[in-house]
Amino acid sequence: MFDVDWMGMLTREVLREELASLVAEACAWAVGLSDQPHYRRRSGSVVPTGLTIGERAANGQPLTEEADGRLDLGDARPGTFRDALNALGSDGRIHADRFDDQLLHPFVHRTCLVAAERARKSRADAWEELADDVGEDPADVADVVRAGGWDAPLRIEA
Repeated sequence: MFDVDWMGMLTREVLREELASLVAEACAWAVGLSDQPHYRRRSGSVVPTGLTIGERAANGQPLTEEADGRLDLGDARPGTFRDALNALGSDGRIHADRFDDQLLHPFVHRTCLVAAERARKSRADAWEELADDVGEDPADVADVVRAGGWDAPLRIEA
């Protein structure tokens, strides 16, 4: 077994440096939700309620149906970001899944790439050893990041 803890620590360090950027991206993404139509399940089908997410939130109406929400978002107060993330989209997926796909996963991947580039330049010998340990070419930063698997624990922290 090889020790890659230093790389995990470096990815978390870069995440802390980039936290303001993540917050800004999340806020911009969330603003776009208010104009989205609100949907609910009716008899197994996803149907529009006739209001937008923003209108329902402004009226204090819940955006989420209990059966559709993700457990990690818990019971959210109506109109909160957590409530909006648990709301359904037209395709029956909740917005939290879309948030993960469109914002969180790409952000974490970019963060890992920045950390890897930093490691490659500042800890060249350790980087070479790490790349060898994961079976990748040290010049191919993206492949080393993929093989290292630092994104999964970093997504949880992000």
